[in-house]
Amino acid sequence: LPYRDGFEVLEWIRAQPALSDLRVVMLTGSGESRDRQRALELGARAYLVKPASIDDVRRLLDSLGHRAASRPASPPGPAPG
Repeated sequence: LPYRDGFEVLEWIRAQPALSDLRVVMLTGSGESRDRQRALELGARAYLVKPASIDDVRRLLDSLGHRAASRPASPPGPAPG
C-alpha cells in the first residue's frame, strides 16, 4: 500500500461501526509470526502469505465458511425488508 500499511488499514476498518462485521483476510509477503499475531489481534480473520496458490485460497475460503466457486455473483441491490 502506498501511504498506509495493512495494519493501519485494518485498524481503521475496525474503528468504523458500519464495518464491524467485515471479514478481513490479510494477504501479505511477511511470514513473520509477530506480524501474523498482530493482524489476528487487530481483528483479521485470517493471514495468508504470498505467494499463495489457488488451493491455499480455496482452503482459506472453505475454512471461513465460503463457497466462492459455487456462489454466483449478484449485483448489489436494495436490502430485503
